[in-house]
Amino acid sequence: MDICITNHNSTFALMNIRSKYPECKFEKGQLIFSRYNLSLSFNIQDVSRRNGATTAQILFEAKHPVFDIPALELSAGAGKTSDEAINAAIDNYLMIILESMFKSLDNSSKNTITSETGGKKHIFYIPSGCFTAIAGEQNPDSSELYHVVKNIIPEYLGSKKTYWIKLFASCSGGKVFCDASVNNSSCFQLTSLLEQYADGWINKQKYHSEKEYLLIIQDDSTYQPYPFTFDQVRDYTLKTIELIKNTDNINKIVDNVINICGDSNLATDLCLFIPEIYCSAVMRIKETDDITINTGIQSFSLKKTQIISYGYIESIINSYLADVRPSTDESMKIIRFSAKLSAVNQALNNGSEINDLILSGSSFNVNGDYILR
Repeated sequence: MDICITNHNSTFALMNIRSKYPECKFEKGQLIFSRYNLSLSFNIQDVSRRNGATTAQILFEAKHPVFDIPALELSAGAGKTSDEAINAAIDNYLMIILESMFKSLDNSSKNTITSETGGKKHIFYIPSGCFTAIAGEQNPDSSELYHVVKNIIPEYLGSKKTYWIKLFASCSGGKVFCDASVNNSSCFQLTSLLEQYADGWINKQKYHSEKEYLLIIQDDSTYQPYPFTFDQVRDYTLKTIELIKNTDNINKIVDNVINICGDSNLATDLCLFIPEIYCSAVMRIKETDDITINTGIQSFSLKKTQIISYGYIESIINSYLADVRPSTDESMKIIRFSAKLSAVNQALNNGSEINDLILSGSSFNVNGDYILR
């Protein structure tokens, strides 16, 4: 049963947060944390009561000058009453996510890791230690999740100023469920490492979960701003989707896309990435995180999260599919240009089940003057 959300709920939530951070100010609907130059707003999305328990979901939005887009996070909580459930959702967000942001933004960390994208070096600051949220039964086999994946995390870092790492591992009924994402893009290889870790837990019958969040920030000495905002790429992506729907050859629209965005490099990304990302999203294909860019002169082996436009386009397409809900026929107009569709059809014709398929990433051919960013 849904419970009507009242002004009392919002006021209670606001007072709760300010009681924990008395130094923050409330201005124009936002909580201002001056020490960290961060603003935070929230919206109570749902309060429901089922089977004698009340649950709440609160959407938090954090903004900071180093974030290219606001950091959105939906936090859930449960309790006997609405206030208890709201309080639990707030605590879950504050103790794990907000404190993780503060730890990274206070600039005190001297720990760095280095990544390389297309021959360019990037230096990142990482927080010392993680906040781990543990739920359910205690587990003597627990370890910091970041240590499970830290050796390959640099492979996922590229040109962006910030990378938001989310790690989750759980078990119940003898089975494990894990997920690892970088900037909200689920990453197959990172998730596989967490699954191996959780599969080693001795007692997997009772529910147990572990969750960690890390904000990793690139040093100014190696950071080069991306020439387009997320909103600009969203506009270009949606316009390119419409062009793709109405062409019989995707190469015919490249000049039109260049005219739309004013950049041949981004136009290449839009025409190459949209069909593949769209296909993965619609068909729910499992695939590795690997991307190969072939210029004809050299070849770059990357992870999808290292290419800024790829992450933007993936996020935009996921929102587009959720909001617009295009028909199968409309979606086929996009994915007919996807190499993944051909690979999946071939595997299915050979007797494979789609749920058993794991594709080995994507490969793209570009011009020799292509700029990797």
